[in-house]
Amino acid sequence: MSVTLEKGYCDALKTTLLQLAQENNPSTKITPSGFFRAIVENQPSIGIPEYEKLRLNSQMGNVKQVRVIYRPRLAKGETSTIDDCDNDGIPFKKESLVDVNGFRKYSFIIPTTELEQYCEESVQLGQGGQASPLLREHVTRILEVAAGLVADINDDLLGMIAWGTNAKYGDTLAHTLNINANSSVNRLDTGFTRLLTDLRFNEVTGAPIIVGAGIMDSFDQMRLQAMLGLAQNGQNSGAFAQYKYYYDLYASPVWTNDNNNYDQVGVFAPGTVGFVDLDRFLGFKAGQLGASYFTQLPVPLDVVPGANTPTINFDIQVKFLDCPTEVGDGYGGLTTVNRAWQIIISKKFGLWQMPADAYSSGDRLSGVNGAFRYNLTNDCEDCKDEVPTESQPIGA
Repeated sequence: MSVTLEKGYCDALKTTLLQLAQENNPSTKITPSGFFRAIVENQPSIGIPEYEKLRLNSQMGNVKQVRVIYRPRLAKGETSTIDDCDNDGIPFKKESLVDVNGFRKYSFIIPTTELEQYCEESVQLGQGGQASPLLREHVTRILEVAAGLVADINDDLLGMIAWGTNAKYGDTLAHTLNINANSSVNRLDTGFTRLLTDLRFNEVTGAPIIVGAGIMDSFDQMRLQAMLGLAQNGQNSGAFAQYKYYYDLYASPVWTNDNNNYDQVGVFAPGTVGFVDLDRFLGFKAGQLGASYFTQLPVPLDVVPGANTPTINFDIQVKFLDCPTEVGDGYGGLTTVNRAWQIIISKKFGLWQMPADAYSSGDRLSGVNGAFRYNLTNDCEDCKDEVPTESQPIGA
């Protein structure tokens, strides 16, 4: 192992991974996991000292437990109208634990004879700057695994969401928003006009974060066309540009428990939700330890990485199996492999949300945590003249 690692195998993997991740290979495509990306790109500023955003480890590998301290605001009606010296209350604080409760991993086997070839092929990487065929094959394997890991982590995160109260309706249910099929009609009691008024009622400030697909994706495409001056229906869809939209095919099926439903969206107030990250193999926990080598690999969270594509570090363990070993074959059975290398890719993670008791019980926003659900529909409003008949086709 030491010979292989001294040749920079793991470091070369990191470099080559980012080079090859842009290839349009079906087996390595990462289906857009919008919620995962949304909570990575929109981390809340909650004042955690000595840590980067919601990362629970230092670059030296130390891990600490972190709690966020918050105080509910004074609710309407709790002040006094009497000029006296009576005490009206004692300030108190609450705490929210920032924790990781999610874990995903996958491992695969590389025969010893295969990895040892890298000692010869590594010269090609050093002289020409191009990855050797063997290294490209190993990176492709890692990307295949990463695609599944990202999708599963996204599913886990979607399932961790605690939906808060929508103060406009006094419940945590998903309410229906109809985006008119007749796009020249902009009613005040439905669609995005109603969404914006709902958010204002919940005292949401800043551009809301919207996660979903289906009708929402079509609406966002129309909005982009309107901003480019391509819309010809007269509707000012560009007025709805004040939001951040993340495409996620998995979101609605997870939230509705219906694999054919893509039209439910999650709407999140900025600063109320974030990805809790824990990198394990850093500092004193990285490098050669016993029969394993520990390091990290950055994986992009998009199909085609660009300059602004966020990456997530996955923990990777390269373990030497020094005797014939019986291992799972991935199909429910067991098989015996000769001396080989085992690549274990894993991630510990969690979801942080604004606590449900961030507003006191006497506050009109009691129970609001900034996470709302809506079902989108696209029913007609005054569409009679747009529906063709046998005697009156469109355009007649």
